[in-house]
Amino acid sequence: MRRILVVAALCGCTSRLPPPSVQPLPVADGRPALLAGAAPPLSPRIASYRIHARLDTAGHRIEGDETLVWKHTGTAPVSSVPLHLYMNAFKNEASIFIRESRGAHRNAEKKTDSWGWIEVPSIVWKGVELRPGGKFGEDETTLEVPLGRLLLPGEELVLEMRFTVALPVIFARTGYQDAFHMIGQWFPKIGVLTIEGGEQRWHCDTFHVDSEFFADFGNYDVELDVPDVEVLAATGVLAAVKDLGGGRRLFTYHAEDVHDFVWMADPYMTMAQTKARSPLGDVEVRVYYRPLHEAFAAGHLEAARRTVETFSATFVPYPYTIISVVDPPWNAVMGAGGMEYPTLVTTGADIAAKGSLFGAGTTVHEVGHNWFQGMLASNEVDEAFLDEGLNEYADGLVLDDMFGADASAWNLPWLRMGYYPFHSLEVDPQRMVSPIATPSYRFAPGE
Repeated sequence: MRRILVVAALCGCTSRLPPPSVQPLPVADGRPALLAGAAPPLSPRIASYRIHARLDTAGHRIEGDETLVWKHTGTAPVSSVPLHLYMNAFKNEASIFIRESRGAHRNAEKKTDSWGWIEVPSIVWKGVELRPGGKFGEDETTLEVPLGRLLLPGEELVLEMRFTVALPVIFARTGYQDAFHMIGQWFPKIGVLTIEGGEQRWHCDTFHVDSEFFADFGNYDVELDVPDVEVLAATGVLAAVKDLGGGRRLFTYHAEDVHDFVWMADPYMTMAQTKARSPLGDVEVRVYYRPLHEAFAAGHLEAARRTVETFSATFVPYPYTIISVVDPPWNAVMGAGGMEYPTLVTTGADIAAKGSLFGAGTTVHEVGHNWFQGMLASNEVDEAFLDEGLNEYADGLVLDDMFGADASAWNLPWLRMGYYPFHSLEVDPQRMVSPIATPSYRFAPGE
């Protein structure tokens, strides 16, 4: 995730868009979730999800049904499981996230009259309703669910849940802005059970302002019921789409060996595409953008392609068939832009200035997160340096190759400087007071 996004004050950025029209019925991708050269499974597939969600674009709400299949790979029985309810970070002023952020995140201010939340009225295991016994953690971003009996190592837990989400106006990676919906951290998600020092422990931290996410790999099968005017982008591949009648459609997405699922719905997006070469097969690279951002689409597309190819050759091959880049509308980019998810990222930094590399740098950085922490699957909460630190370093490999080692940070007639020399000049006293392995939410302010 980029800490700073630069947004162009482009002429006409406040122009009104026409009423949305019905989109042509999309064609399913017709491709597997993994490239032909990948040998599944690529992960233990500990936590898998089946979700059916209906988006109300007028009320900015989601009604969902979820089946979580979790494999107990620990060494001792468990009597309860913790769930992340990330959207409750935006529920009220009492949440840890709002208290720590004071209503501001990455130069974006939270709308004081817009709150987001998630309610989970039902959690059922083998016909038994567990929700009444659930207890919130430090705040309502985590929920401990007692199982009623011990779950033994090697057993499988299948939880059937119902949930409702209210989206906030875009803030801290998720929400809506007018017709644009960027939907992340939106469903009940189980924590991670680890073995550390011979002992079993759960990782399901309160959602802090300066932390991101940690989850197990699995498969996702997600049905999205949306109005027929919407263009969708989502984690994985589009397995099927059909008209439901009444102006609505059902999109079915499938993803394998990922640890999250995110999606975008917007009636004004256009998609450009190209191919990147991975040792495992060709990757389809997509950029979603509104007409106002058309001039920047080719740059984002090229940056994404070069990142997939360079990182695949240098580290490990990208194993998924698609990588999608969403360029949010100008009035949503501070909240939604510059964020990474498996097979889908958001970009930004659309600035019409000769020699500017901000847009390419943002796209390279976010696509690069599909390695660090995407495939590496490090704990972003406790070991942020394995995510932002490694990725920030590796970005320079792509940018040097694209623009030259002497001009990959600045390429102006009066200033040329490479990525690594530029970053070596950064002197930030805050970085000197926080050890590299500091948990993300305990770093000095601004880090």
